[in-house]
Amino acid sequence: MNDNFSVQNKVIDEYAERIGPIGLAIYSLLCRYSGEEGYCFIPSKMIARKLGISQRSVFTYLKRLFENDLIFKRDWKRPDGSVANGEYVYVLRNLDPVTSNF
Repeated sequence: MNDNFSVQNKVIDEYAERIGPIGLAIYSLLCRYSGEEGYCFIPSKMIARKLGISQRSVFTYLKRLFENDLIFKRDWKRPDGSVANGEYVYVLRNLDPVTSNF
């Protein structure tokens, strides 16, 4: 978990209306728990608990984030190589490529 985290401006400016306030809250939580490379493992139950919403709402709004290409998911693999049923590693897509002023 990052002590300090940020949400890319483009998410708020261009996507907030499409994903709604709950989608934005979930995206922000994923940002908070992601590493520098944008990978985040947080169970859907924890997202629901942290935000005070139902797991069904979590799934609904994660779907919106997927549909808008803000995140994608990979199966979560345990140390023994087996796949955790229904849990994923969420990967945040970088929307603000670095541009040069030169």
